[in-house]
Order: sequence, then structure tokens, then C-alpha cells
Amino acid sequence: MLKVLIAYDSRRGTTRAVAERIGLVARGTTPDVTVAPVGLLRPEDAAAADLIFLGAWVRGLFVVGAGPSSGAMEWTATLPTLEGKLAAVFCTYDFDPKATLTKLAEPLRARGAEVLAGHASRRRNRFAGVDEFARAVMSSVRDRTGVRSAGDRSLASS
Repeated sequence: MLKVLIAYDSRRGTTRAVAERIGLVARGTTPDVTVAPVGLLRPEDAAAADLIFLGAWVRGLFVVGAGPSSGAMEWTATLPTLEGKLAAVFCTYDFDPKATLTKLAEPLRARGAEVLAGHASRRRNRFAGVDEFARAVMSSVRDRTGVRSAGDRSLASS
């Protein structure tokens, strides 16, 4: 069974809401989905997962210094080797995410994870594109691992 970890750092609850939405989509493929803030996760939690989604809010100023929250980046520094793991990154922002997704993906790649995709959600329309992003990641993982489900649940009525 595919084990999915959705780790996030949320300041106002927006990133948490997006993480929970990704969790709903992931549960259409596997029941083994954990959605938790990075502050409650141990390095072993990441090591045990087959797929890691990492989310952060965008800190910094509109013109300079925009990037992933320090909580998310500090968590990545604690991670063990992720060789053979798949990952995806997401962020929530007010104005412009700049290179946040790239910065979130770098430490995961440095530990050996293959980062499949990234998604940025504007805070005032936080769920725009989230279902499609999560479905695409889960589809890619199913294609790579051969894990199949009875079918992804439709979230159209959610």
C-alpha cells in the first residue's frame, strides 16, 4: 500500500487548508495518508513515506526575500536520505511566490527524492488548481509504482 505524507508549515491556516485538500485527493488512491504540520513530524515519518508533499507559506517582501517559510525549510534540514522517494511541493502566497517552489524542492532533491511537481496557490483563491495538481501527482505515482485504486474520488461536489 502506498504511504503518503503531506507535511506543511502554515501561518494563517491557508497552507493547512490546501494540505488537507491534497489529503482528500490522495485518499482516493490510498487510505494511508498523513496530513500534519512539520512541527509535529519526526524525520522517521518522512523516511517511512513513499510520497511526500511539502507545503509552505511564502515569507518575505514582494520585491526581495520571497521564499518558503523557515519552518518548512528547517524541517527539510532534519530529513534523512530520501533515495527512492517521490515528492511534490506546494505553497500559498499573497502577492508573488517567486522561486519558492524551487527552493522547497532543492533540499528534497539533495536528499535523493524525485520531485514530480509543484503548485502555488494564491491565498484568496487557495483551492484553484489544487485538485488537479494532487490528481496529477497521484496519477504519476500510480504509473511509476503500479499501485492502483478503485478510482479517484471525485471532489466536484466538495
